[in-house]
Amino acid sequence: MERSAALKVTERSGELHFDDVRRRVGAIFVGSIGNLVEWYDFYAYSAFALYFAGPSFPGRTRSSSS
Repeated sequence: MERSAALKVTERSGELHFDDVRRRVGAIFVGSIGNLVEWYDFYAYSAFALYFAGPSFPGRTRSSSS
């Protein structure tokens, strides 16, 4: 398994470079924001599904029957 050159340099020197730490923290932050948006979307839909179900899927009426 081949690793990136930046990671090899970091492992050889025994220290983390500022650019590596900054890139990793940025990736974690962006991934966390994406996850937050997905969970917010899920909970918002779950909370309002009961309110939208009635108008969107009416009972057995002539216009909605197939």
